[in-house]
Amino acid sequence: MELTIEKLLAIAEAEVGYLEKKSNSSLDDKNANAGYNNWTKYARDLNKAGYYNGNKNGYAWCDCFVDWCFLQLCEGNAKLAEDMICQTGDYGAGCGYSMRYYKAQGRFSTTPQPGDQIFFGTVSSVAHTGIVYKVDSARVYTIEGNTSSTAGVVANGGGVFKKSYARNYSRIVGYGHPKYSNAGSIVVPPAEVTLTKGSSGKTVETLQTNLKTLGFYKDTVDGNFGSVTLVAVKNFQRSAKITVDGQVGPQTQEAIKNALNAKALEDKTAEGGYSLDQFIREVQAAIGTEVDGIAGSVTLSKTKTLSTIINSRHALVRLVQKRLHSLDYYKDTIDGVYGSVTKAAVKAFQKDNQCTPDGVITARNKTWEALLKVD
Repeated sequence: MELTIEKLLAIAEAEVGYLEKKSNSSLDDKNANAGYNNWTKYARDLNKAGYYNGNKNGYAWCDCFVDWCFLQLCEGNAKLAEDMICQTGDYGAGCGYSMRYYKAQGRFSTTPQPGDQIFFGTVSSVAHTGIVYKVDSARVYTIEGNTSSTAGVVANGGGVFKKSYARNYSRIVGYGHPKYSNAGSIVVPPAEVTLTKGSSGKTVETLQTNLKTLGFYKDTVDGNFGSVTLVAVKNFQRSAKITVDGQVGPQTQEAIKNALNAKALEDKTAEGGYSLDQFIREVQAAIGTEVDGIAGSVTLSKTKTLSTIINSRHALVRLVQKRLHSLDYYKDTIDGVYGSVTKAAVKAFQKDNQCTPDGVITARNKTWEALLKVD
């Protein structure tokens, strides 16, 4: 049995276009019975093979997709498949648990390779995962389950799609390195990579680029951690109020990621825009869920129905008006009142985004999903 990267990627590629089902029917057909109730052949087959701590059909399934691909690669041998992706417990359907399994075996880093399992979110809250099929100097290319074709991370999106991201994208937490039989040429860095003076390579290039974006590094991006880079790192650490030691370990890496994310928001605000990230975070704050900027199933489940007669003055109305204004649908005063003008703007948005054009915002008619995911 050849457990190669190429075979795994071919398995994942063949699944592109699969849509989740609204019920436990036609699970093997890519398009039939499509819906948003998280029924898939992936969870069904994994349950039959004895995975996890219970049947995961009906739950978010991005990690199930990855695990299923490895189960196919191992020709149904669940024990072998789980070992390949370092799963030593029953909680591999959860992205955070999967990441920790890799870390526990020293097979996790921030350096991607084809065949890796990519993780999105934050270090403390991993929300989505997929498979890396290609890497170049600027971008990482993925095949993901339970996502959509919309740019950016779309957790719980309903299908298998190909995506790509900038390698320094702030929502990439890192990469798990499976145990392929042909991975001899792949260098698996230590579980926690610390950069210091004298380090070199692509990771240092990324560090220098990020520090330059943040205004701390003014020199050439050359991939060599020398005296100028050391000064830039220390200045950043002072600014971030973290340990000033000139070493770039987990604490500094997380601080840089947070600073880049904050800068992106500031830049969009300065341009007079209202970004999708801002909208998601403000919605999350208004409905009392975790504010992480990732519109997943939890966020969608806690949204409210909005219309001219239901929750017409809810705090979410003002946010929707701001969002529709930024997308050029709403041109009136942002007053937080769901009146006839707001309803007309909602209907126009619904028509353009394949939602029921009834002027009512609900999760049921997909309008909340479109508002939270259309950038």
